[in-house]
Amino acid sequence: MGQTTVQRFADRALRASSALAFLAPLLTRLAIGSAYHFTGDGKLHHLDRTTQFFASLSIPFPHFNAIFIAWLEFVGGLGLFFGLATRIFAALLSCSMIVALITSDGGEWLKKFPADITDVTSFTYLLFLIWLVLYGPGPVSIDNLLAKWLHIGGPRPPRARTRIKSMANRWDYKDLGFGIGLRSVHFQHILDKNPAIDWFEVLSENYMDTGGRPLHVLDQVAERYPLVLHGVSLSVGSTDPINFEYLKKLKALAQRVKANWVSDHLCWCGVTGLNTHDLLPMPYTTEALRHTVARVRTIQDFLERPIALENASTYLEFAASTWPESEFLAALAEEADCGILLDVNNVYVSSYNHGFDPKAYIDRIPRDRVVQMHLAGHTNKGTHIVDTHNDYVIDTVWDLYRYAHRRLGGVATLLEWDANIPSFEVVHSEALKARKFREQEEAQLKTPELAEIPAYGD
Repeated sequence: MGQTTVQRFADRALRASSALAFLAPLLTRLAIGSAYHFTGDGKLHHLDRTTQFFASLSIPFPHFNAIFIAWLEFVGGLGLFFGLATRIFAALLSCSMIVALITSDGGEWLKKFPADITDVTSFTYLLFLIWLVLYGPGPVSIDNLLAKWLHIGGPRPPRARTRIKSMANRWDYKDLGFGIGLRSVHFQHILDKNPAIDWFEVLSENYMDTGGRPLHVLDQVAERYPLVLHGVSLSVGSTDPINFEYLKKLKALAQRVKANWVSDHLCWCGVTGLNTHDLLPMPYTTEALRHTVARVRTIQDFLERPIALENASTYLEFAASTWPESEFLAALAEEADCGILLDVNNVYVSSYNHGFDPKAYIDRIPRDRVVQMHLAGHTNKGTHIVDTHNDYVIDTVWDLYRYAHRRLGGVATLLEWDANIPSFEVVHSEALKARKFREQEEAQLKTPELAEIPAYGD
């Protein structure tokens, strides 16, 4: 289904704003840098006059300061113009400008601020310099090239071991290996240590309406590791109108971090525009299937990429359902031409809560649609299991993961740990257990042709 005129206009406006964000630091650097360079050049050619001016302001060591400021502006202007040591020069020139503003007119400017800004040009320069200190030089700069060539911010992460060959999926998405979720408690460890991890999964909503350090960290991680976006608010099963404002932000974020793919859940999240911040179960009926297929197609058309949908853990079922969840998910993937994120832990949790066979569930999942798997810990309450993501993966789920690998082949696997999060090393070690189980499973296979393995129960 195509986009409406409003949607196309919104998409073009988003692209225009992205282009402006790309050009803004470049144009600022060129303008401020050239102005400072020529001002510094003028001061160097008239040092006597500059020294006399500094002396009139009662600045200590006027001749020395005149030479220092003249060279700072001359060299700093060139640095800003070409984007070399941008933040350093912008910070030094900012300090110089602040001192100049405070000392001008015997400090009267400071007393009148902000009611009366007489030196508008100097104040404007100061604002742009501070902005360059905070934002940086932008992508078109020597700083950015050096950061990529020299891997500034830490060494490039070591390459992971050779991965088990994966069966082809519908879109030839790569088996990224074994990853974990990108969580703020691990930010500093990742930036400082550059751990040898294959990839990270990013919670989309955490970065769609934010800036500052989280987005800065995300940009750095995206330069070092493959990323996948995983959302919790797409609400594909809802009867509310599709939220195109949300999709616009999601699309921009996916483009920004060069996401390998985008995923969410087979569920609905609220009604009348209100988000319950929960993954609510759907009725599995033919009517619900047609409705969800149409929504997924529209979403994919807008994002200009396929999405992958995850089977959510559920704690109740609709009496009106006429399809098993696994068959509903498989049919949705085929008819909407979308991918599947198979959460092995969720299969086990729901099978425990509703009494179905988890291996039979996996047998119904089409191999060519699965692009990723999830693993996680949970909390067993005796009468039911809650998908809490706060502990180690239990042995039964590991066994089910081995079975899923046998049936579906090697696909990107992620360990979720979202509560009571331990150190990075602990979470990563748990994720790497998946490699061990996959390799054990491969070693036990008599033939590499997974397609020849009989389905469960045959």
